[in-house]
Amino acid sequence: LFVAALEDGTVIASCGFTHQNNETCELTRVATDERYQRKGVGQALLTFALQQSVSLGYKTAVLSTNGVQTAAHRMYEAKCFK
Repeated sequence: LFVAALEDGTVIASCGFTHQNNETCELTRVATDERYQRKGVGQALLTFALQQSVSLGYKTAVLSTNGVQTAAHRMYEAKCFK
C-alpha cells in the first residue's frame, strides 16, 4: 500500500508499507517535503498508514532509518517505534 498527501495536486508527503509476513508489515518510503516538515503532515500520513495496516490484519509494523534523521526518529518514537 502506498499513500500520499497532496496539496494543489503536488505530493507533499508519502508513505507505504509492504507485507513481511501474516502479522508484520514494513513501512517504506516515509518522506515529507522540507517545506511541510514540522507541520503534522508526515505524522498524519504515518497515522493513516498504520490504521490501514491494522485494518488489513497486521499486528506489527517495522521500519528502519539512517542515524541522521533525528527529527524523523522523534516522530517514530512518538508512534511507539523503538
